[in-house]
Amino acid sequence: MTAQSKRAFVPADAIMAQGRYDCALAQAVAGVASENDDDITSLMLAAYNAGPAAVIAADGVPDIPHTETYVSSVLAALSILHGGS
Repeated sequence: MTAQSKRAFVPADAIMAQGRYDCALAQAVAGVASENDDDITSLMLAAYNAGPAAVIAADGVPDIPHTETYVSSVLAALSILHGGS
């Protein structure tokens, strides 16, 4: 294991890397969001789960049951964390 790969297990580094990846995914599907007034967070989550090409091809959250469940579950958890129900 290289020194760089060991850094993947350092929480602060892993969180920053995931944040950069999420931003890259959001940027990759931003055109879909602007064309359809879709929520960029939903599209980014779908891209994380199914891949950005699937989101672009579907012109939104792809009709993949696992992806739809993943997106709604993460958004529900986010709502709870922000004080919603």
